[in-house]
Amino acid sequence: MTFLRAKLAKLALSLCCLALGWAHTAQAQEKASTSAQANAERQEEYQGVPDEVTFFRAVKVNNYKAIDELLKRGFDPNLQEAERGDSGLMLAIREDSYRVVKRLLEHPTIHLELKAKNGDTALMLAAYKGAVEIVKSLLARGAQVNRPGWTALHYAAFVGNNEVVQVLLDASAYIDAEAPNKNTPIMMAAYAGHVFTVKLLLDEGADATLKNDRGLTALDLAATSKHTDIVEGLTFQLKKRGLEVHPPKKYEFEPPPQPGSGKD
Repeated sequence: MTFLRAKLAKLALSLCCLALGWAHTAQAQEKASTSAQANAERQEEYQGVPDEVTFFRAVKVNNYKAIDELLKRGFDPNLQEAERGDSGLMLAIREDSYRVVKRLLEHPTIHLELKAKNGDTALMLAAYKGAVEIVKSLLARGAQVNRPGWTALHYAAFVGNNEVVQVLLDASAYIDAEAPNKNTPIMMAAYAGHVFTVKLLLDEGADATLKNDRGLTALDLAATSKHTDIVEGLTFQLKKRGLEVHPPKKYEFEPPPQPGSGKD
């Protein structure tokens, strides 16, 4: 009787495993069918649409297969859209379309230094988005870390992404780069209230005594935006280095333009 029960239990287990296998296969077939239907619908959506329209639509929704088809036909991956002047790569970074980013970065004719209408580059947008792996990929492919005006380091400091800040510094980003209004990265971090970014930049050698075109230092900007922790920290560090510290100025003024916003 015991032997018979063991046999029956083993048979029941085998039938259960077989049923689970059938269910898994059915689910896989259903998933594949759904995926194929979705691909067909996407292809139908793009029929009769100009390639440039298809390109930017596909970029926005991370449709890398449509991008692959266009590139195989010789489509220019460096086309820039009319509204902001974003290239496909810039738009893909802005929209978090990472598979498309990968495809475009692998293309032999991709141009990394294209500028949007406000002067943004792909590296600057990646820094603003905190997309550290894309920042690394762009740098590895030769993207310029230093340039006149706003830089990727300004953007990374403004959003307080220390990992990106460090990657850029390791790639020889100029730590005291001046924006058109003479704001430096440490000023951007101080104004935005990122105490650890301010500390990182200070430890890496940023000059906290520099002034922007309104005569304000990083300390003044921190005071203006009421970040008392940064005011206290900067005051302590400057005094520790034997520098004279004046009471911070508190001006009512228009804040710096938000990086990555599409505005000059």
